[in-house]
Amino acid sequence: MPHFETNNLLFINIKTITMKLKFLLFALLLSGGVLSAQDTIRGLIISEAKLANQADAYFEITNMGDDAVDLGVIEFGELRPWGTSWENWEPVAGRRFMLPAHILEPGASFVISGAYDFEPKEFAKGLAWPREKVTKDEFWTIADMLIHNEERNNEAGGDSITDPGYEMFGDISGGRSCFFIRQHINETDSVVLDQVGGVFDGDNGLNSAYPFDVAGVTEATNEGILIRKFSVKTGNLDFANARGIGEDDSEWIVVVEAGQNAFRDVMWTVGNHGDYHLDENTLISDVADVDFSGKTITVPWGTRRADGVMELMVKKPGVAWIYHVAPVLEDSASFAAHTGDQLEVIVAGNVGERAMFDIIVADPTADANMVVPVGFMDGGGFWRGQNDAGILGWPRVTAHEDGNDTIWGIRGGIPYATRTDTLLARLEKPANATWEFEFVGGIERADLADGDMLKVTASNGTIKTYYIAVTAIRQNADANLLAITWPDIPEFYYGIFGWVGDTIPGFGPTLYNYRIQVPLDVEGIPALVGKAESANAKVEVKRAASLGGTVEDRTITFTVTAEDDTTVTNYTVELVKEKNPVNVQPYHAEPFLSEFVFWESWSNSFGEICNPGNQPLDLSNYMIALAWNTDPAGVIQSRMLPEDWLDRFDKYVPGYKWVDEATWQVTPGILVQDINVNPIVMPGDVFAFGGIWQ
Repeated sequence: MPHFETNNLLFINIKTITMKLKFLLFALLLSGGVLSAQDTIRGLIISEAKLANQADAYFEITNMGDDAVDLGVIEFGELRPWGTSWENWEPVAGRRFMLPAHILEPGASFVISGAYDFEPKEFAKGLAWPREKVTKDEFWTIADMLIHNEERNNEAGGDSITDPGYEMFGDISGGRSCFFIRQHINETDSVVLDQVGGVFDGDNGLNSAYPFDVAGVTEATNEGILIRKFSVKTGNLDFANARGIGEDDSEWIVVVEAGQNAFRDVMWTVGNHGDYHLDENTLISDVADVDFSGKTITVPWGTRRADGVMELMVKKPGVAWIYHVAPVLEDSASFAAHTGDQLEVIVAGNVGERAMFDIIVADPTADANMVVPVGFMDGGGFWRGQNDAGILGWPRVTAHEDGNDTIWGIRGGIPYATRTDTLLARLEKPANATWEFEFVGGIERADLADGDMLKVTASNGTIKTYYIAVTAIRQNADANLLAITWPDIPEFYYGIFGWVGDTIPGFGPTLYNYRIQVPLDVEGIPALVGKAESANAKVEVKRAASLGGTVEDRTITFTVTAEDDTTVTNYTVELVKEKNPVNVQPYHAEPFLSEFVFWESWSNSFGEICNPGNQPLDLSNYMIALAWNTDPAGVIQSRMLPEDWLDRFDKYVPGYKWVDEATWQVTPGILVQDINVNPIVMPGDVFAFGGIWQ
């Protein structure tokens, strides 16, 4: 059987299996079906999973049995919703794969994680589109099997992609799919051992009304980590009931971890599964003072929020945590822990044992001389420049063990020419410490430069200096035109034929090719003028040679070079002299779709209708319809009931709109004139339309 190497592990290429694999469910096994009980690996379960999104999804499989298991006979796969059930499921090669030959001892766990390495590499090049980090650092070592996802803008190559597997992980979203493990008995027989996320109560099988509640946690498959109780020793295909109404009757423990944050630590539950307990030995630290009975944790000044408190503890298996920031507005933007914050500790065992600890931040010691970032509030009242880990935006402040630390920003330095007082407003120092700047060149400035130092002096006189990284000045890369005008156009043309004042019809900074008509009564070649958006950009013009020659002869070209002297944009305007109507034979042509985009991202549709004739075309005589119906009469008659108000614009008549909602409830399907839309399409012009889901 063919095989291939992926992530240094051996996989069986199940695409080459031509015979249909038969499902034998547990019900068959327990009732003395084809397979005997000893043939089935009953104790292999999915012990932990995160199903929110492809960026940080992972699965943990644990051997809860008494005997070692060879994972080489185990398949990991996905069932998607929309009409899928165990009974009618057909194998989809890209959404299932065999696990590697690996002996999993009793009590041991096997972790499968998604992996993203291409975007961070592209980010390091200074490109604008990629994410700095997608996969959490620990997964590169914790995971036994990495599924490299297909990443954005990878057309040029260099992106590691695991096939099969990437399609499955790239489809993870809020728990909408069912993920299962299946044992292959032989070439024809197999048995599903366990699954997570599959609720089979939809009209056609797998329910697509995700995310699902689990253990009493609303939308847990999107909001949290699902951890199997250690008391569960065998798999269960009935996730709908296994998820329970509350934690007491659920097979699962839920740890809420909203959103994807690659900079957060991985919970200590991953890669281990046991009967763990929350007691005075759970939180052990030689830095923090833990009062287990009093449920307080006293931490040094400068301890970071989110994971900072747990990073002071000795790592113990089965432990997870949720950091709760105190609802104090003046402290809410700080990255440092503050008294009044709380740390919720969860230990996963036969049950989820939980405790809430009050955080107490000790007064700064005499040798405290560190600084911690602070976020800032924008004009809309939203805190910017931070996330749960306190590192997005700027400033960032490193905390290296060797003490050589830097104040910097997301793509290198803090913004060019940041003011000294602006930086200090975004930093927090110990109350008993002082700080001052040491400037490159020794001359005090209001603006910071790369290489300046921030010197922090503790109350006992010890000094710590931070290198300040500042980005170099970036020359403007704007090579767009603000407008193309015809200053000499007769004023009576203003507002007609698409002219906006003296600006050419249809102008937009990101539209680069135009075709305009020169009126019959205007002599000479129009002296069009291009004005750049940036005052520092250069505009060069290549004038048209004539109005009667080739397209090149009749075209004006504006070449815009940005301040960076690298970014260049070309705009072309083809001039067409209006013909004398006396010499033109009227041609009333039927319109046609000259461009069409249907359901981009399953939501947005766009199109344009062209008038190929030489006479104005009134599109109010036409209806545009998007429907799963090839019968025009059926399309017109569809969605005309009072309850169809929200779907009314699957049909549209240019120059008209549907009646308002209240009127629709009484007399649905009635059109009224829309004076905001001009349905007249001039010869050679197009009418653009579209719909966007928001």
